[in-house]
Amino acid sequence: GWSSLYFITMISKNIVLACIFFVSAADAYLLQPFFHLRGKAPSAAASRLVAPSLPKRRPATLQLQANTELSSDLKYLVIENRVPVNPRTTPCACGSGFMYERCCGRWHSSENPPLDPVELIRARYSAFAYCLPDFLMRTTTRKSPEYNTNQAMWRRELIDFCQSYSFRTNGGEILGVNVEECQFTEKDRAYVQFRARMLGPGSKLVEFWERSVLERSNAKGKKGCWYYVKGTLLEYQGPLM
Repeated sequence: GWSSLYFITMISKNIVLACIFFVSAADAYLLQPFFHLRGKAPSAAASRLVAPSLPKRRPATLQLQANTELSSDLKYLVIENRVPVNPRTTPCACGSGFMYERCCGRWHSSENPPLDPVELIRARYSAFAYCLPDFLMRTTTRKSPEYNTNQAMWRRELIDFCQSYSFRTNGGEILGVNVEECQFTEKDRAYVQFRARMLGPGSKLVEFWERSVLERSNAKGKKGCWYYVKGTLLEYQGPLM
């Protein structure tokens, strides 16, 4: 599933590291007048004010709403967030047809995961599209084989994965996720089968089918919330990263 694609992506990480370093160092230099090298990341409002004045060089990474920060070693800029600037009028990346604010945006801005397993799958897909590692981490149960106690490393790896793919066509069309089946095998356990689409290397379509295992929490304050446990990749079409 996501984990399979994730490990495939990490194989090529070292090959392109030198190129990433060079390009990102240049970006960091250009952005220094706008962002502090240390301290708290700018607010969403501040980022919206700054974004129009940024150089028009890498639109895929500069159309931000919030959370831009530098890595701890200050070697390259980490763009964390691609949330729509106008969530009320921007269709959600999950492909539901609803505006982001009334779709996955409700869950991305909440401390609690969705109360429906299908909504969790959609929200996690759009979290990859919008590069929201914190949401992906907090909606993954500690029992998951993908859970990493090294939060900083896990977060960086999720960001690398998100930035390795595009979730729209070159013409701007949303690729999205299609949920094909949701089956409740136990009271607090569900299996969701879905098809997800992205653009990989060379803007080539990546399409895969996954069967995810989800669990519902009974913990105080989280009762009824669904969490991702693991995924099984059923079929994959597209280039390898």
